[in-house]
Amino acid sequence: MDELHPRPTSLQGFTITGQLAQGRHTQVYLGQDADGVPVAIKVLNPGPAKDRLERRRFTRGIDAARRLNSTRTAAVLAADTQAPLPWVATEYLVGPTLAQRIAQDGPMAEPEALSMVADLAEGLQTMHAAGVLHGRVEPTNIVLTSDGARLIDIGDHGRLEDDLAHDPQADGTLVGFLAPEQVTEDWVGSPADVFSLGVVALYAAAGRCAFGTGSGPEVAHQLIHGQADLNGLTNPRLRGLIEDCLAKDSSLRPRAAEGADFARPPSVSYTHLTL
Repeated sequence: MDELHPRPTSLQGFTITGQLAQGRHTQVYLGQDADGVPVAIKVLNPGPAKDRLERRRFTRGIDAARRLNSTRTAAVLAADTQAPLPWVATEYLVGPTLAQRIAQDGPMAEPEALSMVADLAEGLQTMHAAGVLHGRVEPTNIVLTSDGARLIDIGDHGRLEDDLAHDPQADGTLVGFLAPEQVTEDWVGSPADVFSLGVVALYAAAGRCAFGTGSGPEVAHQLIHGQADLNGLTNPRLRGLIEDCLAKDSSLRPRAAEGADFARPPSVSYTHLTL
């Protein structure tokens, strides 16, 4: 595992108060600004910080997030991409991730899942209109707040093939939330986010990954050649939307705006938001 930098106590006016998450590439800290308002601060780990490609990806993600003006994403407050360990401070969103919610309470009721999908589709609509690809619409990057679902960790994450080359036994759980073209093609566009939205919708309503579990290569094979397991879905509106989003041919998938219009049901509030 990459060496980790000792947790900083402050970064350019932000006080670090705790740690929210740690990964292969980044650390995410809880902090606060000079007025005591909580913020989330993501810092690139020392190893990736020495890699020009990783620094470029990190910077692209920040630039992409700054171009957005959406209530469905976390606003960028400050960043330093030239620092020895590049970092970004964003709005801190209060609520569990979708992954935490499903682990704690099990699958959502299907009307609630549709409401969440509509929120996420609205966020993707704003991104795609601004020329931004999220690239990793997955349960750990979705926060369920009292105001609805929000997307975090926006930006160019590269191709799935790059991840599998780095770690051939990568956990298939995250692989299964990506689109087939993120394995097989050099160019990936906004339909990839729509495919991921369909997988997320199934996960929210059924509590399982659409293309099974296993190693990264195993799930990637099923992603490209197999069909999603839609058993147990009873809401025809939700099932139809998922089927459309999961079309193997990216040109047949709905646009995010169409998904938002189709998924928006009567108002449904989120439940079980405590961690």
